[in-house]
Amino acid sequence: MTWIRKGKLFGNDTWDLEWHKLNTQLPIPYLMDEDRLRLFVTLCDAENRGRLGFVDVNPDNPSEIIDYSHEPLLDVGKRGCFDENGVVSTALLENDGKLYIYYCGFQKHVNYPYSSLAGVAVSTDGGQSFLRIRETPLLERKDGEMFIRTGVGIYKYGNVYRLYYASGNEWLSVNNKLVPQYSFRYIDSDSPICFDGESIKMFPLENDEFGMTTPQIFKTDSGYEMIYSVRTVSEGYRMGYATSKDGIEFSRNDKVMDIKRPNGEFDSEMICYGKCYKRGDRTYLFYSGNHYGMDGIGWAELEV
Repeated sequence: MTWIRKGKLFGNDTWDLEWHKLNTQLPIPYLMDEDRLRLFVTLCDAENRGRLGFVDVNPDNPSEIIDYSHEPLLDVGKRGCFDENGVVSTALLENDGKLYIYYCGFQKHVNYPYSSLAGVAVSTDGGQSFLRIRETPLLERKDGEMFIRTGVGIYKYGNVYRLYYASGNEWLSVNNKLVPQYSFRYIDSDSPICFDGESIKMFPLENDEFGMTTPQIFKTDSGYEMIYSVRTVSEGYRMGYATSKDGIEFSRNDKVMDIKRPNGEFDSEMICYGKCYKRGDRTYLFYSGNHYGMDGIGWAELEV
């Protein structure tokens, strides 16, 4: 497998929006119709508070932008809520005529930088608007997971909804910055909006890794594939890849997600928060570039 880098799609310099001045994160592809591929994307304001927006592109030529959101589809939460300091969308589920979008809710704290807990919102008009299902988290704090229960991916196995997520209970000093340590767990449920059961730990961190987040799962002829973001001391964020026969036990092969790119570009230092989309026999990867997407969103295509 070889990914061919196609370049930058858009960033905070593409338009003039008061609510988009810094990071551009987590492009989640969804086909609105045969001529319009919507990328649900998090746009961050001058204080780096995320809000849900969209950018529509040509599904046959994603470099062609058709439209973009002039107002947020989902704003920050109410004062005091778990998402009062920003929302970062991470996964999309189409189910029973509705679209569910799962997001990281951020809340700042005094004695540690922030907590991030998963939330969920729903669209009943095909992705034109979203409403919170509730103002409390989808994944609330619990013993052993006090700070991070977020960065979810979701896949429906028959009648079972499996939520993969980043779980964290410790803080580390990395390059003189306090950061959370987090790895994957999963929970099964019979509902896409209730995950109160016991979670199970997945594959561990390796070497100088201190974070894994935002997985995306695909069905294949031989089982399942997962792509995800890995955070390391030496390289910052990069993309990872794993395969599984049952969607539970995964074998990693992160080299599959290596993308060659030149120095001095918007993605030369970091590629993260990637999401794939299959269009016929073509496979695209949409991702955030340097500084967690401050330098913009790019795309690559899998060489056939």
